Amino acid sequence: MVGHGRCRILAASRTDSVVGRAPIKRLAICYLLVGLWASALPGDDDLGSPVSFTERQLQRIRRLSPLGSPPADLTNAVADDLRAQRLGRQLFFDSRLSGNGEISCSTCHDPEQYFQDGKQRAKTLKEMKRNTPTLQNTAWLRNFFWDGRATTIWGQAIEPIESPFEMAGDRLEFLHRLDADQEFKSAFIELFGDWPTLSDAPPRAFRFDEKGNRVETKAWRDLPKSRRVEIDRAIARIGKLLGAFQRTLVTGETPFDRFARSLFAKEVDRKYPLAAQRGLALFVGKARCHQCHHGPVFSDQSFHATQVAPPEGMFPDEGRYGARRFLKLDRFGAGGSHSDDPDGKAARRARGAKITGGDFGAFRTPGLRNVSRTAPYMHAGQFETLEEVISFYSDRVGALPPDPDHLDPLNQPLHLSAEEQADLLAFLLSLTD
Repeated sequence: MVGHGRCRILAASRTDSVVGRAPIKRLAICYLLVGLWASALPGDDDLGSPVSFTERQLQRIRRLSPLGSPPADLTNAVADDLRAQRLGRQLFFDSRLSGNGEISCSTCHDPEQYFQDGKQRAKTLKEMKRNTPTLQNTAWLRNFFWDGRATTIWGQAIEPIESPFEMAGDRLEFLHRLDADQEFKSAFIELFGDWPTLSDAPPRAFRFDEKGNRVETKAWRDLPKSRRVEIDRAIARIGKLLGAFQRTLVTGETPFDRFARSLFAKEVDRKYPLAAQRGLALFVGKARCHQCHHGPVFSDQSFHATQVAPPEGMFPDEGRYGARRFLKLDRFGAGGSHSDDPDGKAARRARGAKITGGDFGAFRTPGLRNVSRTAPYMHAGQFETLEEVISFYSDRVGALPPDPDHLDPLNQPLHLSAEEQADLLAFLLSLTD
């Protein structure tokens, strides 16, 4: 599988096939990044003895590494098909999916910025209210978007294409464009077996009203239901191609992974800074970070209301609570009519999701691999640096008042010293591949 490491991700994003060689210039950049990590990491401040971890801490560390291979996605029958990954990569950089023909998925998920955009909040046609999450390691996720309203990686890919505020695409409009591309069409038919009939289909399925709401056109409504289902199936397959490509965006081995491997081999890696070792001990101990950031991608895949205040001038975001209306209507979800495993584990999990008042303001726990490269942080980009994030959890200055009906013990201040905060930062920097 491609995408294991920054170098291979960039190679895949700049070649004509999913598996390709990076140009010499790209390789030089990759070697430079290794040097930049070494110079950015707080220094190996001493030559003392390695940190001694408790048995419980070791158990928690063992669950963090190695990353391993992505879990299977049974909702997408072509998830790991190289042909699908190749077509998905092509679509990822294809601006024909957008309404104005100028925006692609890569506009906000830029390979040069670790598949996010570096902005406080996403902005294409309009500034959104949330930060653009990275697409790295999304193959491990169970829910997508900050509020988890999508339950498949391919369903997530469809929404921004047709959002009036992001790409403003229209399913019939871009299918007509792709219909004229014989090379793409042939590859699509080879993979899926058919292509929708579009000769008598209207130019658009939707229009946008004065408030930006998406409204069905009369011509779309007048199409027989079987034709609309056929077209929706093609859209789901477009999403599945994009999802197949996104599954290849897997991060590589980090200094922490090498240290963890050496730790359990009883040959401790002396190159791993003691500051990072102390930060790791805090991460799986006093700082309680592991309670939300556990597993190989450093995420519990759950939702937490951490009381981070919204940016100035913005109202508090509903977060997970606002996703409840989407989950019931998601045709492109794990249990939807276009899923290849509508009664499987992912579908049962999606149907069993319970959203209560305690989920107001709760957001999905992000993974932490390459976290040093994906600033700014939090659901609306409230913090520019990791230092600010650590400081917030340490003293909770500026946090929203707690909800007395839904108190979370995880929201108690950590009271970390300046030295402990620096050590925790050193550990987070060591999660860069």
